[in-house]
This record gives sequence, C-alpha cells and structure tokens, in this order.
Amino acid sequence: MAAATATAVAIDVVICTYNRAANLHEALSVLAAQRANGDVIWSVLVVDNGSTDSTADVVEAHRLRRLLPGLRRVVESELGLTPARRRGVTETSAPWIAFVDDDICSTRDG
Repeated sequence: MAAATATAVAIDVVICTYNRAANLHEALSVLAAQRANGDVIWSVLVVDNGSTDSTADVVEAHRLRRLLPGLRRVVESELGLTPARRRGVTETSAPWIAFVDDDICSTRDG
C-alpha cells in the first residue's frame, strides 16, 4: 500500500483598503505573526482603492520587514469594494483567495 503524499495548498490573502493606513498596519502585523505549516504556500496582496493617506508607506514598511510572503500592493482607481475585489482576483494566481478586511483588528465602542 502506497503512503499518501501531501500536496501543497496555495492561497492568496487579499486586503482591499481605502484611507485606513492605521488599520491596515494592524492587519498586516497580525498576518505577519501567522504561521503556516510547510504544506501551505501563501502570499499577501493589498489592493489600494485610491488612498490618499499613508497606505503606500505602510505596505512598503511591511514589505521591507519581509515577514509577509510575497507582499505587494496594487492600485485600483475605480472606487468601491466590488472593483477592488475584482482587481484582487485578477492580480492573484493561487487557486484559493481569502479576502480579509483592513479593519479586522480595530475595536469599536458601542
């Protein structure tokens, strides 16, 4: 009987954002702390939906830390979550995509 062999799973994590640099920084920091076993290949894509804040600087700072595999940023000029997610789909190549909100770490009063 032949032993079962594990196959690597590839996933792209896509974060769509618009003028939420502080929230994005927190989300990227949390993702950087994640660990996957050797059977998971993952990368992170930030879809910047035309931000005018320091979103680009936040992504570049995290990219330079090299804690997030394949971290990159693309700009989608058509505003809205749907165009941003569509751009995320066209810019990724993994068979699985996980959309993560840029405010996953924020707390809200109320």
